[in-house]
Amino acid sequence: MPPPRGPRLAVPSFFFQQPLRRKLPLLISALVFVVVAALSGFGYKQVERAMISATGQRVANAAQQVGGMLHESVLNLRTGAQQMAADTAVVRFMRTSGAQSAGVERAFSNDLAHTPQLIQRSLWTRSGKLRYQLRPRAFTPGDFPHAPVGPHISPDARAWMGALRLTGDTISYDVVSCVLAGSDTLGYFVETRRLPNQSVSFLRDIVGTNATLLLGNSDGTFWTDLKGRAEPPPMAQPLDSPFQYSRNGTAMVAAIDAVPASPWLVTIEIPKYAAVAPARQFLYDASIIALLMIALGAIAAWALSRSITGPLDDISRAAEGIAQGDYTRRAKVSSNDELGRLAQSFDAMATRVEAAVLEQEKAFKLLDVVLNSAPVGFALLDRDLRYLRVNEALAQLNGHPAAKHFGRPVGELQPELGDDRKAMLQRVLDERRSIVDVDLLRPGERRGAIERQLRAIFFPVAVGDGPPLGIGMFVAETTERRGLEAQLQQAQKMEAVGQLAGGIAHDFNNLLTVITSYGAMVMADLPRESPHAADVQEILNAANRASSLTRQLLAFSRRQVLQPHVLDLNALTGDLEKMLRRLLREDIQLVTRFDPQLALVNADAGQLEQVIVNLVVNARDAMPRGGRISVETSNVTLGEGYAPMHANANPGPYVLLTVSDTGKGIDKATQAHIFEPFFTTKPVGQGTGLGLSTVYGIVKQSGGYVWVYSEIDRGTIFKIYLPAVSGAPKSMDAERDANASLPGTPERILLVEDEPNVRRIARRILERNGYIVLEASNGAEALRVLERRQEPIALVLTDLVMPEMGGKELASRLRNVSPTSRVLFMSGYTEDAVLRQSVMEPGAMFLDKPFTFDTLIRKVREALVA
Repeated sequence: MPPPRGPRLAVPSFFFQQPLRRKLPLLISALVFVVVAALSGFGYKQVERAMISATGQRVANAAQQVGGMLHESVLNLRTGAQQMAADTAVVRFMRTSGAQSAGVERAFSNDLAHTPQLIQRSLWTRSGKLRYQLRPRAFTPGDFPHAPVGPHISPDARAWMGALRLTGDTISYDVVSCVLAGSDTLGYFVETRRLPNQSVSFLRDIVGTNATLLLGNSDGTFWTDLKGRAEPPPMAQPLDSPFQYSRNGTAMVAAIDAVPASPWLVTIEIPKYAAVAPARQFLYDASIIALLMIALGAIAAWALSRSITGPLDDISRAAEGIAQGDYTRRAKVSSNDELGRLAQSFDAMATRVEAAVLEQEKAFKLLDVVLNSAPVGFALLDRDLRYLRVNEALAQLNGHPAAKHFGRPVGELQPELGDDRKAMLQRVLDERRSIVDVDLLRPGERRGAIERQLRAIFFPVAVGDGPPLGIGMFVAETTERRGLEAQLQQAQKMEAVGQLAGGIAHDFNNLLTVITSYGAMVMADLPRESPHAADVQEILNAANRASSLTRQLLAFSRRQVLQPHVLDLNALTGDLEKMLRRLLREDIQLVTRFDPQLALVNADAGQLEQVIVNLVVNARDAMPRGGRISVETSNVTLGEGYAPMHANANPGPYVLLTVSDTGKGIDKATQAHIFEPFFTTKPVGQGTGLGLSTVYGIVKQSGGYVWVYSEIDRGTIFKIYLPAVSGAPKSMDAERDANASLPGTPERILLVEDEPNVRRIARRILERNGYIVLEASNGAEALRVLERRQEPIALVLTDLVMPEMGGKELASRLRNVSPTSRVLFMSGYTEDAVLRQSVMEPGAMFLDKPFTFDTLIRKVREALVA
């Protein structure tokens, strides 16, 4: 007998026994329930991931925005600190140990009413000693102690932000700036400020509710929520990227960003439960809908299933597309129910994410434009020192398109960064520190081409505290600028030496005038057989040699009074040729080449003759074994491209005088000093060192330029550029006839000289020759003498430079006061500005100091009969 069977399940039998109108709704309801449950769970996970991703992007964007705002504040604070440190009262106070602090107090107190965040301002020495401290009245000296800033100063920074710190219940920080005097650091200006609490409403506007702002030091020493001390977030996270971590048991979605130009980090974080709240709401709504479908029956369940699974599928697909980077995806749901509102919220969130991504892409494109617009070269190298990115400036510098750089070793296109520089670049990666102002030399591309001078900056490129991803590099060419700097420095040095030499020569000329004049008078009074005549003659000879020396100093310093006129440089050089040949040895050949169409120049003929003789003598001394000296003239035009390569050279037409030799040449070190007075390479006793300095002074005072080009064992070339002028040259014979000695008769002379010794000896000489002499110490006194005179004044003998009124102004006033009086100028030197206004017109007479007995009388006679 078979065993009895258990009871069969009644549910399947009951289900299959039901009519289709019941079975179908039940089946559909069951299926809808299963489908809705499955889709709800799947959709929840997708929405949760999308929500967390979108929230992470939101906090990352908010961290960047807050970091940018703080960066602008940091730059403004640093600029304000630098301006305060550069205040003249602050610099004067720091430079002088005993200076009064009233000016500093005024400078520090002017803006206290407008800076409620200010805690204190102070000045510190470089050694960390407090020099001055100013606090608002709301605080006492013990509230905010401040340690000396000396041990923590960056060696390259001029202004920087200090770390955040908590003092009592106040969060504060320092703004520090160097107090500079030129390039010297006198001390430091420190401004301590408190951190304002404005984060709650600020974050609600940027991110929304439930967000928290944290601000802290990059080294993790202090973090704050702007109300007090706060626990720091994980410091090992990359900047500008969202991450998740647990704070006090609560999962958080956060992002960290650095505040540029400061040691601060900013963190925005949102609880994870707040981020996924819409997904939970979605799951709750889906469950309610599933229950309603089951209750309403087969048709209602089927309709509800379609209305639920369709939108969920759209939202899920849109979320997956956004997660894969397609930020244009949207949930195509137009209903007004819960799923429709969820889709609208999702679409709004996706729109904000798309806008953020587009803004980021726009920023990257702007960065590309900025880099390609930069006038200096930029490159990004990977850790293997291969190009990852270059801008247009570096591509042009290297002579290859930017696309040809990618993936190639840096030493291949920039030979100055070859194997000998790899250790330096590797040090940038290993030590994570920048190397600035690196001078580089790039060999010429062709044989004989000049080297190109470059200056570069290298810095590691890293994200947070992670290892460097590569090396950033800025490169600028400095070949032209450094050449101009060297020329300008040499010109300034020569100008300073010239001022000193001119001042000494001026005073020495006045002394020599007295010595030579009194010596000449003594010599005239001594009998021929006097034993003292030879002694007096030696005194006069020594004075004459000293006078020649001072004339060379005045020529170098450009403080001699020239008598320029329009002349033909070919004729002047041709007249000198016989004398030049007598100066040369038999083993030296003199070759002259003159341009027959040579333009005229406006210069002093005697001074130009001295220039040519000095250069030829120097060339002779440079060829102990003989050789060839060439003197050439030609017309040249200095264009706009020539002037930038030579400091202070003006474009235009010039007459070029070239003196070249085949001697031993001049090395670069000597070329830097050859135009300095008393500099010579000749043995002791064989040169004064004033030959080339005299050439330099005469050429510069004549409005020209002198350049030297030389190579060892290949000779030397001196090129003298004189401005070309138009007009007819003055006859030298006529000038000599005009200067011939002419007899005269005693007349009344007004002597105007501010130096008493010179005035006394000049009066004695003139009276000894029968002239009637009136005296004045300056131009104003001379005019008063002329106004009181009873007899006519035949001649006014006046110095060019005197107090109150100089010789040129006196001569112009004479046209009204005494129009028949002639004028004879005399001077040892004048300043450059006076020289430019006192270059003598045709017919004017000039007496050079120091003058002798005979020279003074001869010049006076010439002036009286002129």
